[in-house]
Parts: sequence; C-alpha cells; structure tokens
Amino acid sequence: MEASDTEVYIAVSFDKSYVIEHIQMGLRYEDGVNYGFPEQFTLSAWTENGWKDILVNSKCDLSGKQVDFWFDAIECNQIKLT
Repeated sequence: MEASDTEVYIAVSFDKSYVIEHIQMGLRYEDGVNYGFPEQFTLSAWTENGWKDILVNSKCDLSGKQVDFWFDAIECNQIKLT
C-alpha cells in the first residue's frame, strides 16, 4: 500500500462531554497473527477549542492483546484516531 494524501481515521462521538485520561485499545488479531497498530498514530480529542492532539505514538508494546495509553486528563465529546 502506498502512502497518499487522504487522511484515514476512526472517530467516536459521545452524547455529552467526558473527562478522559486513559484509553485501552485492542490489537488487530486475525487467524492468530498479531497485526498490531500502525507504526505511527495520533489520538485527538474534540474540545471547546477544536481538535487537540492528546497522544502521538510511534512505538507500541505488541506483547499482549491490548495496550493501555495514559495522558493528561482532558474534557471532550469526541475522540479521533489517525
């Protein structure tokens, strides 16, 4: 797959604002193969001031089936993974 200028993302909208400081994501497993996460990704939160990057990651621990990420608490009503 070649890189393109098209942004690919997953966004989750909540029915109200929440304060979050932790997210747990499951790794992609298929037929017993761990495909993990992209080499780099960004987690952003929608706040009253617009999108704010809360986690920029370039390395993951791929030893388990889930990964925990902690960051400074932020109030938001949407999160986006790009």
